[in-house]
Amino acid sequence: MLKRNLKNASPFVLFVTAGLASFLLYFAMYGLRKPFTVAAFSEMTILGLEYKITLIISQVFGYALAKWLGIKVISEHHVSSRTSLIIGLTTSAQVALVCFAIFPAEFGPIALFINGLSLGMIWGLVFAYLEGRQGTEIMAAILCLSFILAGGATRSFGKFLLVRCGVAENWMPATAGCLFLPLIILMAYFLQNIPPPTDADVALRSKRKAMSKKERRIFLKKYAPGIAMLILTYGLLTIIRDLRDNFSAEIWSELHMEEHISIYFLSETPIAIGVLLLIGSTYRLASNIKALRLYFLLMAAGALMMLGSTTLFQAGYMTGTWWMILLGLGLYLGYVPLNGFFYERLFALFKETGTIGFLIYLADAFGYLVSSVILLLKNLFSLSMEWILFVGNVGKYGSSIILTLVLLTALYFEKILSKSKKTVKNEQWH
Repeated sequence: MLKRNLKNASPFVLFVTAGLASFLLYFAMYGLRKPFTVAAFSEMTILGLEYKITLIISQVFGYALAKWLGIKVISEHHVSSRTSLIIGLTTSAQVALVCFAIFPAEFGPIALFINGLSLGMIWGLVFAYLEGRQGTEIMAAILCLSFILAGGATRSFGKFLLVRCGVAENWMPATAGCLFLPLIILMAYFLQNIPPPTDADVALRSKRKAMSKKERRIFLKKYAPGIAMLILTYGLLTIIRDLRDNFSAEIWSELHMEEHISIYFLSETPIAIGVLLLIGSTYRLASNIKALRLYFLLMAAGALMMLGSTTLFQAGYMTGTWWMILLGLGLYLGYVPLNGFFYERLFALFKETGTIGFLIYLADAFGYLVSSVILLLKNLFSLSMEWILFVGNVGKYGSSIILTLVLLTALYFEKILSKSKKTVKNEQWH
């Protein structure tokens, strides 16, 4: 019944409902991933490191490993196994949270590593339902709202469980996960029933299928310089995002806003709205070339916004709240396109067959690995600066490098496009 109704639905209804289902699934996934970061775990250490830092690094290492594994798994998996894989991985993550609550604190980093390892492939599996369609930008924009809003919302929920419900710190993550897991299962079954891309979708966006190791290697060789710069850009964005996200409790505390339980969610709402309006509207661009150029402009504007807001905040001309909002908006203007939108149009422009999942996971693998190493080095070398100063400096210098990389990457692909005018058909070049 559901499959038949979705097949007979208008394209707009299908895009919105599929986008909402993917949003709810990934939003709920954050309920298994982020709530523990609002717990203090004060006066606890392990292996000479602060206990909370150790937990975050362990989860990020697991997440990074999942991204490396996902380069192969996401690009080669068959659609028939997608739903069961999503349910199996998220259930494994919840079991790890229960083990975190039951076993001694020394087991905590292992439990969080397993949790991160289990959840690291969910994005690629969900995005695979949406790619290769005329409405991919609409659906993906709705999906991307999840990792903008969900981090703050699930942390606020975790704080609520701690402060208002009196749940113990070690049991809070598992309690939150228990409430979100049923929604993941329900939405996974919903997405399983959306119809495959139509012939018109394939004509405009190219066919999407599993890619072998050889096919991935050929693709990377063809666009190696551009892909390398995009991966470096995404890696820097991931570092800034992870620091801002994982240590938002500490940042808001240093800004004297820790008593506002809803601040995690409220500060992300204008960011989500801005990103949805700016990036979601790109689906109206039939020209893949124009869409790619717009993404470059948005990424460059985002880098300038991060650089400018951080400079003004550190000089005392901007409040901490506005800095966090503008830093987040600038960050996501670069981060969101590189989570699928850019590669979606790149595949469509050059009629590449395959799946963009392996590119997303290649970039993710590098980004999360570097992010975890930076966290580890900060603690090993006992860099005791405040989080607002540390995140601000990383954001300021990182955004300068990002801006440079975006401009160089744009020039590279413009050169590729100028050589391809005779082979790329049905495109508006100006």
